[in-house]
Amino acid sequence: MKLGLRSGLARPAAQAPMLDAQRAGAELYGAPRLNAFTLFRPNENALSRVLSDLLSPRGAHGQGTLFLQSLVDELNLPGVGVHEVVTVRREVMTSARRRIDLVVDTPRLLLGIENKPWADQQDDQPGRLS
Repeated sequence: MKLGLRSGLARPAAQAPMLDAQRAGAELYGAPRLNAFTLFRPNENALSRVLSDLLSPRGAHGQGTLFLQSLVDELNLPGVGVHEVVTVRREVMTSARRRIDLVVDTPRLLLGIENKPWADQQDDQPGRLS
């Protein structure tokens, strides 16, 4: 039995919702797009890029707020709702022309993160950021 071109194309189009659901499930439980080698290079900016992706609910990890919620729980800070708007920015300039490596902005929380894996914190660094 031969299928015409039209009927052959209609079948995959009808399966699109099921395929979308399977992709979403794979993202949630397996994070197939997450590849540390494409995110990480041995420098502070690259590590900030990795942290930014992990803390963003829209990151390639597909885990939503899981990583951010784990961090704020550990710090005893206000939680993050699943449907809340969360913005994660890198290299945010302050009024003193200094940079904050990561800033996480949620409706109940503004969190600045200084990424110092290969350097000591400078004297009075938190006080000089404003």
